[in-house]
Amino acid sequence: MERTYWHKQGNEPLFPDLVWSRPQTKQSAGKLLIIGGNVHGFAAVGNAYAEAMKAGVGTVRIVLPDALQKTVSKLLPEAEFAISTPSGSFGQAALAQLLEQASWAEGVLIAGDLGRNSETAIVLEKFVYKYIRQLTLTKDAIDYFTHAPQSITNRPATALVLSIAQLQQLAVAAKFELAFTFDMDLLHLIEALQQFSQKFSLMSSSST
Repeated sequence: MERTYWHKQGNEPLFPDLVWSRPQTKQSAGKLLIIGGNVHGFAAVGNAYAEAMKAGVGTVRIVLPDALQKTVSKLLPEAEFAISTPSGSFGQAALAQLLEQASWAEGVLIAGDLGRNSETAIVLEKFVYKYIRQLTLTKDAIDYFTHAPQSITNRPATALVLSIAQLQQLAVAAKFELAFTFDMDLLHLIEALQQFSQKFSLMSSSST
């Protein structure tokens, strides 16, 4: 059976149309919003910003909890700061600012380092529900949805970059009929990912 979703990278570009249509100026190269961080860490956001710039994104904005403002403002001058909880994660009052910034962007990356906070969980759930454009979640942003995944598995234009362990939790909670295991060979993993992505209308990529 031919698998039309399989692609093999050779010496030539895998998607030549994308290469030839690559924007020539930063103004036409797209706008990305990166969300993440808490008072104890923001490395995921910094790394995501560096990779986005390396990849050629036109304009990038960053939103961090304001508990990081004194620490980060000189390191990441592009950053905006939203209201945080007393423990230094995004508070519920940050939602309006996150949505306002997201309305500017063509895509949003929730990059992780969010910490563990019940208010942040509410913010993320409402943000995912209200934001309708391309959304990518990774690292501990995924953990906020592994036990109640409907808000991301039923959402179009959603990409997940997650570990096998996170994928296992997400699949079990979503009542997916196939089991993801650490000892799966590559062929069976890709087949299962294809079925998972088709069933829940999202894009998924697993990592170790």
